[in-house]
Amino acid sequence: MKMNKNNIALIVAAICLVGASISAKYIDMSNKSLATDEAVTGVSDPREFVAVTNGTYENGKLKVKIETNAPNGSVFEVYAAHPEMQKPEMTSVTVNRGVAEAEMAIPEGLSTNYVQAYAILDMDKQDGKNDLATVRYGQDGKKMRGNMVFSTTGTNIVGVSETGYVSYPTEEAVKVVLKDEFEQFINSLTTGYDVLFDSIQPSSKGTWDEVNVIFTDNALASGWDTFEKEKKQWLFDLFDSSIHGYKMVDEDTQVKIYFKDTKGNILDEN
Repeated sequence: MKMNKNNIALIVAAICLVGASISAKYIDMSNKSLATDEAVTGVSDPREFVAVTNGTYENGKLKVKIETNAPNGSVFEVYAAHPEMQKPEMTSVTVNRGVAEAEMAIPEGLSTNYVQAYAILDMDKQDGKNDLATVRYGQDGKKMRGNMVFSTTGTNIVGVSETGYVSYPTEEAVKVVLKDEFEQFINSLTTGYDVLFDSIQPSSKGTWDEVNVIFTDNALASGWDTFEKEKKQWLFDLFDSSIHGYKMVDEDTQVKIYFKDTKGNILDEN
């Protein structure tokens, strides 16, 4: 059976939907780039709120570090959540010279995943009219600026840090789970959509910084030109985001993706 242009479009769209649902859990995470120290300290307008949250987990304790341009004495509420926790853990910390640190208890025995840690600067939680945060941002936070600033109920404005993702229980354990789920994802493509994909292979070294996506003769029977540019880009984006999302390569690694026929001829590349 030859695959016409409409068949191809429908199958590619379905693959992208399936891929997004399978890997969204980790892809979303990889797309959240943490601000650098320069971003925290190099803001020209002091009213522009910036805060970055990072952390480590060991022996039931989550250590959280917040780097921010909020003034000394600013009070942050720090939250930490795991998908199996009924509610986030919360504690309050105070900024000193651009840093606030907290230690929180996270139960042992939860499934391997990430603990999300973030901090909120709420003007209602500050010390009073004369504290530096209130002076800078206003009593209700309306002087606060930036893309990390949000309105809450009523008239109050809060600043929310970028979320930090902490491996639980260890980074090694998370990598094992991610690798297994990535292999399941690739297998779901080659078995569930075998009319389109002959195989999906890493580089000759077995690393995923290079990918060879082999299309079936049947899929190409009506010609590679039936694959619209937009549909090709969907597939490029799907493989790139999945490989990065499942941490098969380092975050800053550029993944080279080749689309090939069963004879090894290159049809397209990113």
